[in-house]
Amino acid sequence: IAMTNVIQPRPFNLRKTLTVLAVLAVAFYFYYQRPPPIQLWKISGAAWSPYSIKLLERDFQTADVQDLKKEIDALLGAINQQVSTYVPDSEISQFNRARQTEPMIFSPRFAAMTAEALRYCRETGGAFNPTLDPLINAWGFGHQGPRKTPSDEEIQAALALAGCDLVEARDGSVMKRNPDVQLNLNAIAEGWAVDEVAALLAGKGVTNYFVEIGGEVYARGHSERMRPWRVGVDRPVDGAMPGEHVDLIVEVDGRGLATSGHYRNFVTDETGRKIAHLLDPRTGQPATSSLASVTVLAPTCAEADALATALFVMGVDDGRAWLHGRTNVFAAFIKHDGTGFRSSFSEGFESFVVPPGP
Repeated sequence: IAMTNVIQPRPFNLRKTLTVLAVLAVAFYFYYQRPPPIQLWKISGAAWSPYSIKLLERDFQTADVQDLKKEIDALLGAINQQVSTYVPDSEISQFNRARQTEPMIFSPRFAAMTAEALRYCRETGGAFNPTLDPLINAWGFGHQGPRKTPSDEEIQAALALAGCDLVEARDGSVMKRNPDVQLNLNAIAEGWAVDEVAALLAGKGVTNYFVEIGGEVYARGHSERMRPWRVGVDRPVDGAMPGEHVDLIVEVDGRGLATSGHYRNFVTDETGRKIAHLLDPRTGQPATSSLASVTVLAPTCAEADALATALFVMGVDDGRAWLHGRTNVFAAFIKHDGTGFRSSFSEGFESFVVPPGP
């Protein structure tokens, strides 16, 4: 007799069924409610210098980043229109052409940047000096274009118009104490612009970002590698491309970083002598020493930008002495000793240096 095995269905168990459905419902809920992954977004462009911005954000879409780029370009365009000596109708060009010694009303940004530049001028004993436009043009590094080496008389005439006390900025106005004095804010404007872009990002709730304009940097939070943002400090080799030779790698979080040196912006005079664009306000001559570059970490990029120029003019010994006792500004000095480049740090800078690696 053939036997047939018949599989009997299990009786319906309402409790188990409801449990399974509940587990599936919770799983689907958390799957669809989980936040989107954090994405690395990159924005690049050019104002007076190329800029590069990175940010980590989970709520942005491509359209949001495109709108953000438009805002950044508009912001940088406004800054350029206010402080570029190369724009004939900029605010700084209007100020430089004016002959009056009464207070002149300008935009809050131009007045504030001028006031900040004058403060650093006083704090550094004039090593950073925003009234060097006549001297800069005399050496051929300004908006008037290249020219031959100036005579001693031309240098002395330009120095007579350079001084921390020859311009006053307060309450939204800027005033000359000498009708011939002229401003040049190039040594702080780039850092200032970096800070303003960083503030724009922070105002939109972005907490992890990296802003770089012309080599000046402000960064906050962490990169896509889930660690503080890292910046390479170039070896100051004449004519080398950015990133071609890196001497130091520095972690930056909630600080500005800027470098000044004579290895990129320089000319050669009729005798073959190298003339760099960093001028010493004390002598009217290009700043010369064994120092090749200075990199500064400071609370803002504007401060780092201004102080990098000032410390380069001071040199290693005077620069380290000026930094002594200052707890929130740090510097790396790279000099050429005849055989190669050597780095030395102010107290505290070394804690930001990390070993090379991916």
